[in-house]
Amino acid sequence: MKPRVFLITGAGSGIGFELARQAAARGNIVYAGIRNLSKWKAPAESARPIQLDVNAQDQVDACINQIQKDAGPVDVLVNNAGFGVYGAFEELTEVQIREQYETNLFGCMRMVRAVLPQMRERRSGTVVNVSSILGRLTIPTGSAYTGSKFALEAFTETLRYEVKPFGVKVFAVEPGLIRTRFKDNMVRSNRVEDSASPYRFLNRMIQRDYPGFSTSPQRAASRILTFINRRNPSRRYRVGLDAIFYNRLIEWFPDSFIAALVQIGVNTSYKKS
Repeated sequence: MKPRVFLITGAGSGIGFELARQAAARGNIVYAGIRNLSKWKAPAESARPIQLDVNAQDQVDACINQIQKDAGPVDVLVNNAGFGVYGAFEELTEVQIREQYETNLFGCMRMVRAVLPQMRERRSGTVVNVSSILGRLTIPTGSAYTGSKFALEAFTETLRYEVKPFGVKVFAVEPGLIRTRFKDNMVRSNRVEDSASPYRFLNRMIQRDYPGFSTSPQRAASRILTFINRRNPSRRYRVGLDAIFYNRLIEWFPDSFIAALVQIGVNTSYKKS
């Protein structure tokens, strides 16, 4: 089988890096899109690092043109670039919220727009949008992040309907907690450590770690590759036991029950503050 051309955004570390490494090890031609090439510390098998900031249209165009020149059209696009903005909505700035949507949603759309014409004309291609289980389940302090991921889920599903007649596959991946530097790169509200903040009880939640529920990036990448290789992928897939658990919670229980559980947690935190 002819090797496929992969383009993976946000491939400098975490899931993106592992996905680039594993896809290349299986004989594919893999381009690892990285905003800062100096962070590419070690070769991921035969993956090829390439300059790419999904928020810069000139870099997107240059990236696609370079891949087209060197290897041909992109067969598999994995939109993995993203980060998290957390804090009570009232304490987040408009700039922080706009930057969240710019990367997590509009950056993804920008990449899809760049590769879709060639995929449609060839009647072949796969688009994978890395969302989150928080694209279907909300949590306090997550108005920016969960909002961007909910929007990404809707975009992914709509796009899937539109391009399926042209032979293009589109699906979302919803990871739970992954052992990456996601939290280190998290943007927090300016008052997250302010003891006088009226939302200090929520801000404490942002500081917590939940290592017992996390999945390794190696395992996550392996699962994503399995989904990519399926002939008829489903609309969305969960990665991680916590993501699977929360998905079952969403499917089996009414919204009112889930809302009550979350509210109990919020009220308990508030009383302890």
